[in-house]
Amino acid sequence: MIKLAIFDVDGTLFDNKRRTVHQSTVTAIDRLRASGIKIAIATGRSYQRILEGVLDFIPDYVVAFSGHALVDAKGDFLFKKPLLKTEVKAIDDYTKEHKIAMSYKTATVRYCNGYLPEKYKEDPKVLPYVIEEVVYDPSWPYLNDVEVYFAAGLMDEVEGAALEESLPTMHFYYMHTGWTDITHKDIDKSKTTELLLEHLNIGWENTIAFGDGLNDIQIIEKAGIGVCMGNGYQKTKEIANIVADPIDQDGIYNTLVNLKLI
Repeated sequence: MIKLAIFDVDGTLFDNKRRTVHQSTVTAIDRLRASGIKIAIATGRSYQRILEGVLDFIPDYVVAFSGHALVDAKGDFLFKKPLLKTEVKAIDDYTKEHKIAMSYKTATVRYCNGYLPEKYKEDPKVLPYVIEEVVYDPSWPYLNDVEVYFAAGLMDEVEGAALEESLPTMHFYYMHTGWTDITHKDIDKSKTTELLLEHLNIGWENTIAFGDGLNDIQIIEKAGIGVCMGNGYQKTKEIANIVADPIDQDGIYNTLVNLKLI
């Protein structure tokens, strides 16, 4: 019996191309909750705006920063593991030297350096969905009294090779979008989700998980029903139990209807 539904955000719940959460997705979430199934978000993003309802619903739990934090619907931490300040400094020093656009995510905002291209800047006055509050600040997070949970840079494997070699405890996810997510090797979405499962006293067999990216593979692989969106990575599709329709073709809704979960 499915007791928990787990969703990635970008490319799964949130259509980045159209800057929207499709109504069919919201309807599907509402029907899942009405049937008693709890909703968890597992994302590389922060949790603050998600808990404010930016996705048009408020989940029961959020696995944020690709597993570096777990919070409940009130925003209370059930688990957290921020990056060390020495790690953030090493990343920042390297990317400033090579003029690489970087983003550092804290519990409240995303700090970006001066190399971020204009097309990646989200303006809340223009866009209806701003998933995170973004601050462009020359004073770097590791110098301030803040905890950094996640780092992402606009670099490929060649540009990041030397940095990756200098940080053997970190994992680099090179995405097709051009961005590279940097996390601790002992942290991923699935490991932190296991803490949530322990909290809820349920097993992986009681879960369904939707995702599209490389950092969704572990959750999709372990879930009782693992679903990759039709717009997802080929590698992620290969390990999924189900390949759904793409996000802009009601993939989540259609899959849940076909499984008779809604």
